[in-house]
Amino acid sequence: MGATFTSLPPTLILSPLVCFSKKRLFEEIARCGMGKSGMALKDITRALNLRESRGSTVIAEGVALPHLRSTVIDESFAVLSILEDPVPFGLIDSEPSSVDVALTFFFSSRDPVDRGEAMLERLSHLLGDPELVKALRRTRHDPGKLAEILAVIDQRMQDGTAGAPHE
Repeated sequence: MGATFTSLPPTLILSPLVCFSKKRLFEEIARCGMGKSGMALKDITRALNLRESRGSTVIAEGVALPHLRSTVIDESFAVLSILEDPVPFGLIDSEPSSVDVALTFFFSSRDPVDRGEAMLERLSHLLGDPELVKALRRTRHDPGKLAEILAVIDQRMQDGTAGAPHE
């Protein structure tokens, strides 16, 4: 299922998802994004791992914003993954962390870099709200509700508000 927004790029929903490692999570995200991105599975997983090796994309407890940029991608898009159980996500030399919510961005190199950075920064703030993340987790079995919450996030990105949506 996919959803289209104003501030967020079109978003595919991959939930609920059962994975036991970050490697497997990235493989599932890659499988979901292969058709839309035009990239091969191994190229997506390599790009996600390379970005992660430069610094963790974990932005709040249990939440990560993995992302990649490619000349192959025609139109930027995202994949929202909500796992049944958290997976270890930290780097070996960093603080241990686990993730059960990953909003992964596939940025087209045609889009301005600063636009993507601004979106990630705003999302880091919004997804730092524990109530908003709880709402995502509670509705992981309902793609329609997840799309509604993403629409609320999209609206809040436009108007600068925060707080959990009403379910």
